[in-house]
Amino acid sequence: MEENKLYELVRVSSQLLIAFSTSYINPMSSLLEIEKELRQIGFEGRIIFDLLLSNGLCSNRFMEAIVKENKIDKFSIKILKNAEPFILDRATEFYQTHEEFVYNSILLEEEIADLFKYKTDFQTVCSFV
Repeated sequence: MEENKLYELVRVSSQLLIAFSTSYINPMSSLLEIEKELRQIGFEGRIIFDLLLSNGLCSNRFMEAIVKENKIDKFSIKILKNAEPFILDRATEFYQTHEEFVYNSILLEEEIADLFKYKTDFQTVCSFV
């Protein structure tokens, strides 16, 4: 990952990417950089933004948008209220293997402790949303 990059892109399938936050700064502020990266990999499809580190465990944790012609369709951006279980599983895997990002977030100490306490059942933590 590049120094000071506010997100990390993880391809889940040919038409689905997840942009994970890497600090308390919302990665949605990096849409131009994300679009540049999307052009480089030639991605079109659905992108989900996991804003856990900037928004916390709340109803606007996940956002989604459509990528067309290597650009994020700004009119398609919306809150993803009920993330599919496989998205939560990917989030579990990502944040549990990148603890340094979690400690550079807005999450309270108790939330961080719960996150790692339930390493095998991250959905328990996410269900409080």
